[in-house]
Formats: sequence, structure tokens, C-alpha cells
Amino acid sequence: MIEKLTCPEGINCAVAFVLALSVWFKTCPKWPYVATLAKAVMGIAIIALAFVVPAQAQMTRAEAEAEAKSLASGLETTLQSGATQTVDGNSVPGFVTANPNETSYYGQAHMLDGAGRTESGSNEAATFVANSAVSRPIVSQSELDTWTSNGLAIEANAQAIVTEYTGAYGDCAAATSAGTSDTQFTYSCDEGETLHEYQASCHVSLNVTASTHYLYEYSDDWSDDACAWIPSEAADPLRRRSDCSITQQNDPSCEQAGTICGGTCDDQHFEAVCEAPVPGLTHSGTRAGPLIEALDTSSCSITEADPNCSLVSETCVEGPETRLISGTAVTRACWRWQRDFQCAALGDRISDCDPPDGCTLAGSECLSYDDQTGACRTTEHSYNCTVPGSPGGAVGYCQEDVYCIAGDCNTIVREQNDEFHQAVSALSMLGELQNDVDQSSLEIFPGEHLQCSKAVAGLKNCCSNDGFLLSLGFSCSPQEQSLAARQREGQCHYVGTYCSNKTLFGICLTKRRSFCCFNNKLARIIHEEARPQISFDWGSAKSPDCAGFTVAQFQTLDLSNVDFSEFYDDVLSSFTGPDTDAATAAITSRIINAYQCPPNC
Repeated sequence: MIEKLTCPEGINCAVAFVLALSVWFKTCPKWPYVATLAKAVMGIAIIALAFVVPAQAQMTRAEAEAEAKSLASGLETTLQSGATQTVDGNSVPGFVTANPNETSYYGQAHMLDGAGRTESGSNEAATFVANSAVSRPIVSQSELDTWTSNGLAIEANAQAIVTEYTGAYGDCAAATSAGTSDTQFTYSCDEGETLHEYQASCHVSLNVTASTHYLYEYSDDWSDDACAWIPSEAADPLRRRSDCSITQQNDPSCEQAGTICGGTCDDQHFEAVCEAPVPGLTHSGTRAGPLIEALDTSSCSITEADPNCSLVSETCVEGPETRLISGTAVTRACWRWQRDFQCAALGDRISDCDPPDGCTLAGSECLSYDDQTGACRTTEHSYNCTVPGSPGGAVGYCQEDVYCIAGDCNTIVREQNDEFHQAVSALSMLGELQNDVDQSSLEIFPGEHLQCSKAVAGLKNCCSNDGFLLSLGFSCSPQEQSLAARQREGQCHYVGTYCSNKTLFGICLTKRRSFCCFNNKLARIIHEEARPQISFDWGSAKSPDCAGFTVAQFQTLDLSNVDFSEFYDDVLSSFTGPDTDAATAAITSRIINAYQCPPNC
């Protein structure tokens, strides 16, 4: 039959059949006479093809198979393109949207018969059908009986007609594997100089002493000639000193006489009390001065001069007590103190890096610098790590279809649809859009800034490396514990690390890791994949930008370039494929119920 269709006569028969079928679809049941004529044409075309059209030279099986594959391969691209292109009236041949010619027959059905006859006189296909009806071969009643008998037999046992055809249809499975895919995570560690901390102590004493004052005496002599007192040689150096106190010891009297100046006066006597000896003069005696108190800090001078030491406490270790100082009883609350200092110095360079197997160094970042020299004191190393997944059965595969004709079998492998995961991800995204919008700011997929802290080269660690999550203790804040839980769900994007507590020498004691966390993994994937499209960066480690997309930004995103494989893998791992046997049984049961079988089936 196939070879007959390839000849010119066979093609004409096929064209006539298709045209008649089209007319039948359009006229039944509105115009039954035209529909009957179309059915007659279809029957004539089939009979002419079976008995009139000569058989052509038959292709070999290999040639037919090659031609079929070539034809199917050539049509695949066209069919895919046609299934996705936009269809409008201009792309449909003969399509008229306003006032088609057929509207002239509205309410005038009696005109259809005459118009059909007129059209059939000039239509090549109609002329062919009419001529075929006149010249068609005559089938006897016995032949019709035989055909009818054979048809009923085939209906009773449909497999009888394909006894030489055998085959097996393969099933497509959506998920049959219990295996897991590789897990990607980051690992971070620290390297740098340590801070050696120690305590230092020293003592401060109270020294109380009685001061000694030195006494000097001198006189200013009266001169009758000069009619004035002439200062002593000792007067001038004593009067120039600020630590000497001079008092006059007498009130000289003056007598009237017949001298030139009119009288004679006595000499003036003075006493000087000095806190220290006066060079060149001999003191006449000493006298006890006031008490002098002074703190002796000599034992603490080195520690106090060290900028890396700070005073922590000061404690009295001697007192209260009364002491005799130069014959004077002196009572003080404390005579001696102990000062305690907390000091620090550079220690050895250490590292807490021990990356797991399968990790490669991704980069290093200096967390703190020496304020004086600019040298890096603490460095964080980041590693990209992979944990191999466990093997399992094939995921998302189709079994082979095997078709056999007269013992000659061919295998056809049906390709798995590679767009299903994109469709699932897109539908999931649309579902999340309904709930993951900040109503106040109209931001789509908004995020939250979360941080965790880790003591550099210390024991306290409230940060969880992706893939190696820690069991955080009670010393970690609720926010840090929430962050660890959301990391496990794949909701957080790592932004960066910075030093939050830098001490002496520029050494980082505590670092903080910043994350932008979202309400679900799908939102995090969209942010990571789509932000680069619109130059929407994550900000800095200290001040990350975890805002969602504005409506205008989201409209410009090309989500076809977003890799949803991570999200789809999670969906696939929890997906249970349909039970094909159960589905077949259910369909069969519905068909039987629909036709009320038996006895109608």
C-alpha cells in the first residue's frame, strides 16, 4: 500500500480522500447531502487506491527504514518550531476573520446545493471524484460479504491481523534511584599570629619623711656717713632664693644727734629659714620641717611604660598603720599597694586549617592588619569542597522499545524530555511568588541579613561551614542557631567575612561571617543566578545588601538562563514515580464501566 501512495495516481487518490474528509468535517451534520457526497468520494478514493492504482517497485526494508528516519528527523525541528510559535490569522492559509464568503449563505441554505454543483464543475478534486464514481470498478455482493466477514473476524480478534508483528514497549521512569548526587560546600579556616597574654604585678610604696630647714642669721649695719643700713654680704644670696623665708628679728631704734643725717640708728638683724643649704654660706642651725609624702613606683615603671599592658586592679597589701617619722607619729590607711596588669605579646604563628578530602583552595582574605606596619596578621582561607554522592539506579530514563516484523527486530530508544525540570522549577517559582513578596516595599523574594561569630584559633565557634554543620552550643545566640538551621535547608548565600574584634598588634580575635538568607532554596538560587544579569551586587561583609528584587528588576530577568538543577534534584530525590500497572488497571476499569461491559465489550 505504501508503494502505491508514492506513485502519481496514488497521490491523487490520497489528495481526493483528504479533501473529501475535510468537506465531510465541515458539512456534517449541518448539510447532510454534501456530507453524504463527501463520504462517497472518500470511499471511491479508497477503492481506486486498492484496485486501480498500480503497485510500484517495492523498496527494500533497509531503504524504507532509512527514508522513514530521514523524514522523521527532518520534521522534528519543524514540529518543535510550529508548536512554540505564535499563531495568528495571517499564518493560516485562507483564514478570514471578518466577513468570510460563507456568510452569504446565512439564512439561505437552499443556495448551498446550487453553489456546490457550480463549484464542483471547476474544482479538480471534485471532477476527479465524479469521474471516479462513474468509472469505479463494480464490487460483487460476494466480495462485499467476504470483506464484511473478514472485518468482523478482525474485530473479534484484533491481534490476528498483526500476528507477524511483535514487540515490546518500554516505560519511562521519572525516578528509580536511591542514590545521591555530589554535594558542594565551602570550608573556611584561619591562619595567623597568636596573641600571648600574661599577667604582671608590681608594688608601689608610700615614703613619708620629715624635711630639714636650714637657719641663717645676718645683720644690716647702720652707716652714719651714708645715713642708711648697709646690707650684709649674706643678705643678697638669701633674698634671691625662693625656698628661703626671711624674717626681721628686731626693730632698730634711731637717736637724734648732731650728725649730718640728723641721727644714729641701730643695726638690723635678720633670720633666714631655707629648705636647702645655700652654697657659700654657713648655716647657724637646723629646724624640722613639714612631712613629705611620695610614692615609690620604680618597680612598676617598666610595666606601666609598656603600651600592651593595662592596669586591671590595685590592692593595698600594707596598712592601716602608724609609724614614727623623725619623732612624729604618722598614721596612714595604706603604706604599700600591689598593682596587677594584663599584658599581651605576639605569640607563635598557628593555623586551624584541616580541609577535608576533595577540597581545593578557592582564595584567601586578610582579616586584620598591623596598624603600624600594614602587615597582614590574620588570614582566612576558603576552600571549595565536593562530597561524592552515593551511586544508585538510573534517574529519569526510558527503556527501549523493540519492534519486530517477520522476525526482523529494531530497537527504538525514546529520548528523555530534558525540559521537565525547567517546567517544574518555573511552576514552583510562580507558586512562591504568591507568598514571597514584601507587601510594604513590594520586593520580590526579600532576604534577611544573618551573622555568626567564630573565635580565631579558639574553641568557640558559632559558624557552620556548609556541608559540615556543627552542633551549636548554648553559648551561641538564637540568631546564630537559626542561621545554622537555614544553612541546612540551603536558604543562605555567603557574602563575606570580616574581623569584628581586633586587638593589639592588629591581631583578629573574633571574626564574623555574613549571609543573606531567604525564605526558601528556590529564592536563593534565583538571587545567585539572576543578580549578575542586572549588576545587583551583595554589598560588603559588614553591610550586605539582602534586599529583594523590585518589580521593575524582576521583569528584566531572563529566567531561562537560571540553572535550577539544584532545586530540581531535590524535587526528583523526593519524587515517587507513577505505578504504571495500577494506572493501566484503573483506565481499563473506567472503560468497562463507561461501556457497561459486559455484554457490550
